[in-house]
Amino acid sequence: MRILDDKKNDKNKTLALGFSKYYNERDKTDTNVKAVEDKLKEVSVDLKEKYDLVLKKILVDLGKFGAETPIVIPKITIDSEFDSEAVIRNNIKYYYKQEEINLPESYNGLGYSNLIYMVLELASFIQRFRNAKEDKVSEFLTVLIEEPEAHMHPQMQQVFISQIKGILEEAKKDNIHVQLLITSHSSHILSEAGIDSDKGFKRIRYFNRIDTGIEVQDFNTLEISNEKQTARFLKQYLTLHKSDLFFSDKVIIVEGTTERMLMPQLIFKSAPSLSTQYVSILEVGGAYTHKFKEILEFLKLKTLVVTDIDSVDSVNGERCEVNGGIGGELTSNHTLKDWIPNKSTITELIACEDKDKIENNIIRVAYQTTENSIVGRSFEEAFINTNLDLLKSSYSNEKGEVKNVKNLFSFAKGKTLETLNSETPFELAPTSSSAKTNFAFDIMSFPEDDIDNWKVPVYIDEGLKWLEKPIDKEVVEENVEATGEEE
Repeated sequence: MRILDDKKNDKNKTLALGFSKYYNERDKTDTNVKAVEDKLKEVSVDLKEKYDLVLKKILVDLGKFGAETPIVIPKITIDSEFDSEAVIRNNIKYYYKQEEINLPESYNGLGYSNLIYMVLELASFIQRFRNAKEDKVSEFLTVLIEEPEAHMHPQMQQVFISQIKGILEEAKKDNIHVQLLITSHSSHILSEAGIDSDKGFKRIRYFNRIDTGIEVQDFNTLEISNEKQTARFLKQYLTLHKSDLFFSDKVIIVEGTTERMLMPQLIFKSAPSLSTQYVSILEVGGAYTHKFKEILEFLKLKTLVVTDIDSVDSVNGERCEVNGGIGGELTSNHTLKDWIPNKSTITELIACEDKDKIENNIIRVAYQTTENSIVGRSFEEAFINTNLDLLKSSYSNEKGEVKNVKNLFSFAKGKTLETLNSETPFELAPTSSSAKTNFAFDIMSFPEDDIDNWKVPVYIDEGLKWLEKPIDKEVVEENVEATGEEE
């Protein structure tokens, strides 16, 4: 075993050690190996003759010591012996070829050296059993690699896993089966090695720290509704986008680009301590959010789902103003209709209490609520409603000129103050994707230090403050178990 150190460069000749170990495990009857051994024997004989000539005088002088005394000094002779493994380790210099320049081994980063060394270690381990078929005591071998991502950038981590997989596949051809265990904090290692197209998440063992103990969760016990379709979606999403979900303390799921872009600022304003926690922010379309239910509960990750109330006309299904639900408006949002709080009418959604928006004390949904006697349909509407007074205000620039705040926002720049007073947030809010993106950038670049602070809409503020609090593990356990029994 060799522990890969954490030094800034490779002065320990990692490649030399790896190649010499691999050579030592090679089949000594191999023609190429025998050729190397025979050549070293020839060199040894030739060097012995030259050593004798070079060292002849000093050997004669040493032979005279003690000649006339009772002390007998044994005669010294010199032989030349070359151990092939030692030659590879100490006498061969390894270089990294960069175009036409050969860079010494020590000139490269530890990432390359450690990657090659670990691949050589595994290859040597398998070669040992390949050469000793009669002496094998087991047809099943186990290899443990601890946190191989050290010093490797994401692409190198993926190369490492692909190389390891190749070696294991080759070993199978010789009926050598290797169980590979990898401990890692890398989302790239996880997505490359842990999430499999056939086995899904079943390769993963999740270690969850609870107080002073560690709880191990076996993904073989994870039950997913509509398993085939949902598992396929989760595998593809987490592999391509967010494997860091598995390493998070908490999760925020947003259903819009604007919310995703602004979430760091929203957190800073409403729940600053979340900035010191590992919070994974996932952007997921409303029709797919509920597919994360089982895996989030299984991992016991406290999760906030930020979504929109998405009111539509009950007759024609077209988007419409919320209007407090007095017109029988419905929601088109799948999360709200099919998951939490499992309500379809706007009236029911507005009437929901906080407890109705929480499932198993671990997942909470946040959607627009009544503020200033108005319920926004989207984040943009809610933001305008919350910050309408700010949008209608003015400020003095560096030259002392009075300017309107509304002109700092693309959606309001061409509107008069009278229009801001007369139109509803539904009428004012941008609706196209590009306009919503500009809306987010306008908020991000708003000079709060020079004017005033914009406010977080109440529904997001309340949700983030809920997420900020520590999770009650005991309550979660009780709720999840109770849910399982009911099913």
